[in-house]
Amino acid sequence: MMLHLLIAVFWPFTWLFSPAEPYPEPLRTVWVDTSKALSQAIADAKPGDHIMLKDGNYRDMKLSRLRGTKRHPIVFLAENSRQAIVNGSHNARNLSISNCAYIYIYGIRFTQAKNWSVTIGPAYSGDNNHHGSRNIKLVDCEIDHAGQSLVRINGNSRAIEISKCYLHDSGQIKQLERPFAEGIYVGDGAKLKDRSNDILIAENTLERIGNASQGGEAIEVKCPTYNVRIIDNQISDVWVH
Repeated sequence: MMLHLLIAVFWPFTWLFSPAEPYPEPLRTVWVDTSKALSQAIADAKPGDHIMLKDGNYRDMKLSRLRGTKRHPIVFLAENSRQAIVNGSHNARNLSISNCAYIYIYGIRFTQAKNWSVTIGPAYSGDNNHHGSRNIKLVDCEIDHAGQSLVRINGNSRAIEISKCYLHDSGQIKQLERPFAEGIYVGDGAKLKDRSNDILIAENTLERIGNASQGGEAIEVKCPTYNVRIIDNQISDVWVH
């Protein structure tokens, strides 16, 4: 009886101590060092590809209908952490992920987007050209200096992980005069109908969100999204109105 009791008490906490998911082995590794090469690698991507970005600057990344699998995700990695820098904007964002599955992104920096650094699904209620995604990870990325939001999760997206990232300086492009600034924004604030779910936001650092004329929220979660876990994040310098 005592053994059964100990198991029952301990089991809910085993996720805290279980080993990390093994780093997926590539079926093919594709090295890129230019924006053109990156775009071609995205166009040709297949499950199990690891697309390795060498140090340098790249234009925006647009991922649409890109499908890995649970066993063979499509992985984008920086050769050296945060030294592959995506600083161009497509539709006012550095990285858009639309109608994708099993996409893992490690160690890339996304910066200087006009509105949104990273969007997973639509960026706003009327954004009908972008759709929700599932099984998406951003790990050890740097996401910074967006006009409005650093990360948007919307469109009934599910199984999303944002972990060990450094997110800073949203709402800092003062000439844009955006009314809001967010670090991580989950859901649709206009219609309150988005059902994105199973989202993990863990071990990130968020700094300098908003400014004196633009109120900021480090992590904003709108109903009726659900099963959103926010664990061990460090947050500082948020302008709260």
